[in-house]
Amino acid sequence: MKFELYKSAQNSQWYWRMVADNGRTIAIGGEGYQNRNDAVSGLQLVRTHAAGALCYEQRPDGTWFIPP
Repeated sequence: MKFELYKSAQNSQWYWRMVADNGRTIAIGGEGYQNRNDAVSGLQLVRTHAAGALCYEQRPDGTWFIPP
């Protein structure tokens, strides 16, 4: 698995994505960044904190819970 950092040819903003070993994109950063350093900072936040993040699931009534 790897992260890719790239500049969009369409809007000149920086983005990141996570790519699986088979080449498929499995996660995309939620926003574009005007400069590369901000994109790197956003990516580093995900790399640092994702492993400890809780996973919530949404019920049909809109409330959230942590599944067993």
